[in-house]
Amino acid sequence: AVFSPDGNTCSKYIPPSYGRRRGVESGAGAKISAVCLQECMGHSDFQKLIIPGVDGVYTSVGGRLLHVATCTQCGFLWCDGSMVETVLQARCRWHVDGDVATSDWRRTHNL
Repeated sequence: AVFSPDGNTCSKYIPPSYGRRRGVESGAGAKISAVCLQECMGHSDFQKLIIPGVDGVYTSVGGRLLHVATCTQCGFLWCDGSMVETVLQARCRWHVDGDVATSDWRRTHNL
């Protein structure tokens, strides 16, 4: 499931689960992982964003993470080294609506 942030809080109460994860790792209950979207955005629109372990350049516009498909998209020189890069956390690869490294995600989240 995907949960939206609650104001400025990147947390969600998950009630205890008394079930077992049969055949999937060890332990009982659900395995939960989360990404705080605020961490996965630039401090300003059209900032060059890099995600460790993921090829390509990203940016955010209006609080939305987007893939930069070409080096001169929107009149910026994304690839020539003139723009200051912000390196995001590697976990930002797992966005709320998919893996940002996939062609499907990039196609639907293109700048």
